[in-house]
Amino acid sequence: MEPIAEEEDTSALLQFSKDDIKSEVDFWNLSVCCYILGANPPWEVVEGYVYRVWSQFDIDRVALMDNGVFLVRFKTLAKKQALLESGYYLFDNKPIIIKSWESELDLVKGKVDIVPIWIRLYGIPLKFWGDCLPKIAGLVGTYVKKDEATADKTRLSYARVMVEVGMDQKLLDHVCFLEEVGQKVKVKVEYEWKHITCSVCKGMGHSGDQCRKAPPKKKQTGNRQKQVWKPVQKKVQDVFSQPDSLFTPAVFPTLASTIKATLARNLMRLNRQDGPLGKRAMGTSGAYSFIDALNGFISYGAQYIHMLVESKVDSHKFYLTMIYAFNGLNERIELWEFLKKFADHCDLPWLWSGDFNTVLSPVERLGGSTTDAEMQHFEECVSLCNMEDVQATCALFTWSNKQEPTDRVYSRLDRVMGNQEWLNQFEDYVAHFHPEGIFDHCPCTVVNRRVEISGRRSLKYFNMWGRSEQFTRCVESIWKTRYDGTKMFKLVKKLKHLKPVLKRLNKDCFSDIENTTNLTSTLLEQLQKELVNKPGDMELMQIEMDVAH
Repeated sequence: MEPIAEEEDTSALLQFSKDDIKSEVDFWNLSVCCYILGANPPWEVVEGYVYRVWSQFDIDRVALMDNGVFLVRFKTLAKKQALLESGYYLFDNKPIIIKSWESELDLVKGKVDIVPIWIRLYGIPLKFWGDCLPKIAGLVGTYVKKDEATADKTRLSYARVMVEVGMDQKLLDHVCFLEEVGQKVKVKVEYEWKHITCSVCKGMGHSGDQCRKAPPKKKQTGNRQKQVWKPVQKKVQDVFSQPDSLFTPAVFPTLASTIKATLARNLMRLNRQDGPLGKRAMGTSGAYSFIDALNGFISYGAQYIHMLVESKVDSHKFYLTMIYAFNGLNERIELWEFLKKFADHCDLPWLWSGDFNTVLSPVERLGGSTTDAEMQHFEECVSLCNMEDVQATCALFTWSNKQEPTDRVYSRLDRVMGNQEWLNQFEDYVAHFHPEGIFDHCPCTVVNRRVEISGRRSLKYFNMWGRSEQFTRCVESIWKTRYDGTKMFKLVKKLKHLKPVLKRLNKDCFSDIENTTNLTSTLLEQLQKELVNKPGDMELMQIEMDVAH
């Protein structure tokens, strides 16, 4: 909307009346205007979230604008009012701002004064988990509600509470109160999302020094010692003979999503009751094992291999968890519980990689159906561990069932995820998903996109070149050309001049194959039309068409 200046003449401008816009106003009066504070996810993700989380409100349609604002229209006014009165909604721990649509409403992200956020309160004695808990949460902000585990008192390591805080309010790291006998109790406060504003991208939820869009810091240049080449000594060693080798299973700049069989066998041996560590290696449930988290960490389970990785280039360390989740919904709960338990004391960058056997959103599956129960535990685990997808290239759907086209299902079961520390420290790394080939999963490697991978490429001969009459004649002509220099120089020059000839041969050969295929299909279709009244020959015709395809 643009205001009208006092001296401006508006007599020649087109003007509409309320009757002109009545039909559109009545149409959009059943809508709400929404946007996610501090995030602007893709349209498919927003649409999937709305239809999944607000399905009970009879949604008519969802429309997205360019600035991240989206409109949700309901079938009745009662359903719209029910949504507005149902409380707060969060997307990836970020609050969703919801306003009722009005004809004068400016569809831009407006100023927000108060936001709801989830906080975790550590160190609260059990005697204060009842009516006292809202009062303790009130020291941080206005109390709203508890989560289910806190209300049922099934998770006592911390209390998870939603509170309202002001946008200009200082977020406290801890709060204190006095017991009934006068003793002081200090409670640690953690925020699942902070409404701080980034000075670089102007987004919310992170500071400028944590922003991935921040320009890279200039590297300090100085006198570098010349490296002396040394031959590589290849030795077969037991990984447990030298504990330090456990912390360097990968060498940068490439992090492959692969674990060697030797390491896997030793990990299995470690987790056995009769292994080198005996019962000390087993956890209380027998599902995973811990080894002195201060001096080194490694654990193994039926669905994961967890290790500490150290770069031999810059000595950076991070945790790496290789995952191969079970197919069953209830069987995967053990995996999610391990990840959430380790996240409570994770103090380094952390990377997940592998087959999770489930998706995070309905849009990550094509050709099949998804259920809320299937995604719920995975979504909760990702949220509590503060993990995000590492930027990926190539294949979006990383698995297919390899069935016929009518029964084909594509899913994004494989993914690479990292916490905020990993994304900040290794911001140049991307997850590259390779073609699946004969397998049902796509192999993945985590590579540095700024490192150019160079190497020798072999010359390959294709049998179809022999079908062309020009091939032998062209090769003989180029090979008779005279070049001065060493034998290797002459060979390289001849191959260089032969390369464009081979490209033309590829194009001609593929064109011949395509024309032959099209001609065969046309002839078979014509024969099928002639035999349409001969049922006895139709079965044979179908077999011939299947063989041709």
